[in-house]
Amino acid sequence: SDPETCRNQLLADAKAYGAYHPHPVNLTGYGYASLKRHHPNLPDSAALVFYGRNAGHGHLDNLNLMLYAYNMDFSPDMGNPEIKNATNPHRYQMCQNTISHNTVIVNEGYQNQTVIVGDCLHHDDSNFVKLTDVESKPYQDVACYRRTVANVKVDENAFYVVDFFRVKGKDDHMYGFHGAQSDGIQSNGLSFVDQLDETGAFAGTLAGKDISLGTLIYQGESVYHSRGFQWFDHVRRDARPAPGAWVNFSLVDTHRCAQGLQGKPGLKYFMAGDLGEVISCNGYPPRNVPSNPKYMPYVFIKRKGSNLTSTFVSVFSPYDSAIGCPVASVVPVAVTPHQPDKIRAVKVTLTSGRTDYIVNAIDVDTVYRVDNAFDFCGFFGVYSQNGNTRTHYIHDGTQIGENKVKKDIRGSIVSFTNTLSTKNVVELELDPNNPIPAAGQFLVATGPTDTNPMYRILGVSQQGKRVTLDMGDVTFIQNKTKEGYRYTLQEGTVACIPLTHIV
Repeated sequence: SDPETCRNQLLADAKAYGAYHPHPVNLTGYGYASLKRHHPNLPDSAALVFYGRNAGHGHLDNLNLMLYAYNMDFSPDMGNPEIKNATNPHRYQMCQNTISHNTVIVNEGYQNQTVIVGDCLHHDDSNFVKLTDVESKPYQDVACYRRTVANVKVDENAFYVVDFFRVKGKDDHMYGFHGAQSDGIQSNGLSFVDQLDETGAFAGTLAGKDISLGTLIYQGESVYHSRGFQWFDHVRRDARPAPGAWVNFSLVDTHRCAQGLQGKPGLKYFMAGDLGEVISCNGYPPRNVPSNPKYMPYVFIKRKGSNLTSTFVSVFSPYDSAIGCPVASVVPVAVTPHQPDKIRAVKVTLTSGRTDYIVNAIDVDTVYRVDNAFDFCGFFGVYSQNGNTRTHYIHDGTQIGENKVKKDIRGSIVSFTNTLSTKNVVELELDPNNPIPAAGQFLVATGPTDTNPMYRILGVSQQGKRVTLDMGDVTFIQNKTKEGYRYTLQEGTVACIPLTHIV
């Protein structure tokens, strides 16, 4: 209880054990996936996806993407609102609104359907590729709202993030992303036209040339029901962007917390999926916090069409300006058979000369030909080549290049720990001809409730066809009712362990 004693003990432990590097997590009951990467000479980096509550104290930000590198937030959330009351317009129209977050806005509206937690369909934590795949339903009458994100290793100190965001339904899809405070933005493959008035000055906001910044009510909107477009100004538009276009943000270490940088922080954002109008503008965080940046740079990709289907594909590369961005270019490549709603592939060329084909398919049973270079059958793959060195990664699939592999392990749940305990196990009876699971893999099950059961395996023991999977201190109890405990698992149901192969 003595503060000085506690302080001294903490300092002694830090010196004895070194820096704390928490393990990446995927909290499927809460809706938070961490694709965290440890660097031996730099602070840990991460791409994070939030797929939890978007009502009550939650913001309207389901499937929001976050990026961290060099001990710095490369795409900060709005944070605390200007005033925590029930009437502050910036709070409702901007801070907690969908448009201020890195997700997709449908029909120019905020997320209008309550989500407690989305469904995590895939998750992997290999050293080369860290992957998560989540589907959710934050919009009414939208058939698909699904985000697949991967953190791909470049070398011991560098990485890039690839993002596939699928949306199906309604007539307007707008993919949004923003960087941290920036002191300069460059672009390639984009010819922006500024939204100006008669004097040549920037005019209006994203809501329109005649709608000024912070206009509270317009076009039938209200404080509580607003698109939030009136909080974005300095609007620039390009109606015909080139495939593979990019935007480069020169970032500012606003809160002076960056570590490991030799130069300035930078972030390069490549667009390699479905394109429409690309919009660049400034968005405004709470203005009564002196340490906040005055504004943050936003980029939107806006597509229109009847009963629209979109697949937005993006690559994000955080970097140190003294070293340079490790990604040179990103371009979409052809896939046969041509089924753009089911599979997308891009070619990422690094400055080192290495090339990575990134493939993501929601049809895992069809064999596809990618860029007339290799065959692929599965959910996610990286076909990497650097000179004579090749590295092939495949998750939940059967073929990449000439390599044919096993897709998954299947079995039925015999029993599981059904009391509160710090030691929790699942007993699984394997189907015939299945290999033994391994630590680090993820068990995916279908429970009696919509609780999205997915658990990281910490250890495995075998007795004949049955295996006992150690899940550590993670409980299978969802909650307690008058009748007793409710569980996320159910005996007799089929469970699956998607396999990862690096060949």
